[in-house]
Amino acid sequence: MPRCVQLLLPPVAAMGGMSAAMAQPDYPSAHWVPPACTKWYTSGNTRQFCVIHDMEGYYLDSISYLNRCDTDTNGNFNVSASVYYLVNGLKNGVDEDGHVEGRPTDVAMGDITQSVRESNYAWHVRCWNKWMFGTEHEGFVSSPIWYTEKMYETSATLQRYLCNKYSIPKDRNHIIGHNEWQNAAWRTWMTNNYPAIDPTCNTHTDPGQYWDWNHFMALLNGAPGIIRQPWSQVVERGLSATFTVLCTNQSPVYYQWRKNGATIAGATTSAYTLTNVQAADGAGYSAVISNASGAITSQVATLTLSPAWAVAFSDDFETNSASRWNLFWGAGNGVSDFTTNWAFNYGTNTYVANGVTNFIPPAPNSGGTTHGLKITVNKNDATAATAGVSLYPKNLGLSNSYALRFDMWINYNGGAYGGTGSTEYASCGLNHSGTEVNWTTSATASDGLWFAVDGEGGSGASDYRAYKGNGASAPTQLSFANSGFGANGATWDNVSNPFWQDLFPSPTYESQGVPGKHWVQCELSQIGNLITWQINGVVVAQRTNATTYTSGDVMVGYFDPYSSIANPAADNFGIFDNVSVLVPAVAPAITTQPVSQTVTQGMIATFSVTATGSAPLSYQWRFGQTNLTGRTSQTLTISNAQPTAAGTYSVVVSNVGGLATSSNALLTVVALQPPDFDQITVTPGNQVRLVLSGQPGNYVVQISSNLVNWVAWTNVVIETNGQVELLDSSTASDPQRFYRAAPAP
Repeated sequence: MPRCVQLLLPPVAAMGGMSAAMAQPDYPSAHWVPPACTKWYTSGNTRQFCVIHDMEGYYLDSISYLNRCDTDTNGNFNVSASVYYLVNGLKNGVDEDGHVEGRPTDVAMGDITQSVRESNYAWHVRCWNKWMFGTEHEGFVSSPIWYTEKMYETSATLQRYLCNKYSIPKDRNHIIGHNEWQNAAWRTWMTNNYPAIDPTCNTHTDPGQYWDWNHFMALLNGAPGIIRQPWSQVVERGLSATFTVLCTNQSPVYYQWRKNGATIAGATTSAYTLTNVQAADGAGYSAVISNASGAITSQVATLTLSPAWAVAFSDDFETNSASRWNLFWGAGNGVSDFTTNWAFNYGTNTYVANGVTNFIPPAPNSGGTTHGLKITVNKNDATAATAGVSLYPKNLGLSNSYALRFDMWINYNGGAYGGTGSTEYASCGLNHSGTEVNWTTSATASDGLWFAVDGEGGSGASDYRAYKGNGASAPTQLSFANSGFGANGATWDNVSNPFWQDLFPSPTYESQGVPGKHWVQCELSQIGNLITWQINGVVVAQRTNATTYTSGDVMVGYFDPYSSIANPAADNFGIFDNVSVLVPAVAPAITTQPVSQTVTQGMIATFSVTATGSAPLSYQWRFGQTNLTGRTSQTLTISNAQPTAAGTYSVVVSNVGGLATSSNALLTVVALQPPDFDQITVTPGNQVRLVLSGQPGNYVVQISSNLVNWVAWTNVVIETNGQVELLDSSTASDPQRFYRAAPAP
């Protein structure tokens, strides 16, 4: 029962008789859902204060509770309380104190319902009723999780509307909590300014210590609010990173980005982009958003630079690659209950999301193909039991900095938030021995570090999980505080948390807040001792590794921690595709330099280079300091070298890890001297026989009938013997013919 609405008020016979059947709310953004009975007074509201309550309960439940019209044997309402407005906090919320809303069809955060007309006065604050509007907020005083940014902004806008409409001052003397009676300064102020009101007639403690009054009052007075914080990222050196902040539209709004608290010149829009990030860019970035009514500073988003990665292992599952993996399974009843379908053509598999049937599309990094590794657990027999599978690439020993990347699809039965037995988890890990099945606390041995996520948010608790191995015993599921899930602003590991709902929004994701029935790109990395899990490029968990698990193998897995079988079972599975293991790229090093050479004009010159480093290596040859277009192979060949080609040549060898520039090689081109005709004779067959001698090289022989107009007759190559013989049989039409030879162009 909501704590702040348990009031003892006069029976219905003593109340006014205004009808509840009015179709539209006073506040346009609210739903009008009044009780079917009259639970208010129709006159006397002097409208001078706004009271903030919390429900000590859930939004939809509280609407139903306050709308109860049942009475006791004396005709008194069993729920003799009412309130003007109610605001939703979380969508199907869960908190660390064990409060579980249990409403998969809950409405959105910030939803507003009106149940009493503003012209009447409701029963929500005992003797203060006739002076005060009241707004109930979903949640509990013991947990700040329910007081979401969306709730603050929606409620602040509502209170601003009431203040403007009824000339209520927007200050903390007039915008109060149900617990304001505990505030001695306010009691004194009330006694001096409103002597008719007893400031101590209430005993409630809501909205409690976690209600952020400073933020709420700033929003109420028109300051901007942040509806999406900038998110931390891990980015490879040389790539780009963009931070974005979204705010409420309290125009005009001004932005100023900061790096480690210092203003960044010119960074004055809602997004800030860094290109070609380098070590100096690794920092904390935040935005100050301001308008005439105030300012707010975003959370700090951290940019962490990873090494440039090279591929140490990859599997696109286009063929059966089971021989490249080690597989281990576990089951609560000790009976094997899993399937692995290698090179599974998931493009033939249908799924239903938001009521629409589709075929599973190609994974983001598949290039249009549709083969992957499909895993099922707890499906092969009628015995319901927990089950899990862990898979490890063979022959990998990883340490220091490395990363695991993959595309992931989690399918589940039912619609939004799943159906019977729908909750199953896909997992990924690092620093494993590669000899254990690492899944849940059902395991008898465990090692390494791993994360897991379900597809439909149906766990009722931790939809995102972090585990640590414990050697010869079961793993430990880390608490939220130790998991790293708070790295980007999440305040809980349940699907209802605003961070997850922003990351996986509806209707793109059928179950808002989790990635089911959708391809997502995952990366799990260890950079030094920093462990980071990213989904779709967003950090979802990040923490310092303080364990002894610092090296080993990577893992992908799938498990069902519940002894219930999905119905239909065929709808529940996980698919992995495009798995790669990345290690820091080794920058190129040149082991054989290009060698200087001298060639005769018209001959061929060839330069080559040999280099080591992580594949693939790229080459760019240069003439002087100018890149040679299209000259991007390990060898540079210059055909028909001319004097203009003389000069220095070098090559830049590069990969994702860096670049190396060769030394200069000098090309000397020796100019050809005009060749000589040693002999010119006429053969018995009336052919002209010519013997041409000169330096080795390429030459063109030209002919003329008048020593004025010359045309090319033929090209010749003089080899090292210095002489070549030619026959001209086309002289019959010319009374005279002249010959000359010159180096070919």
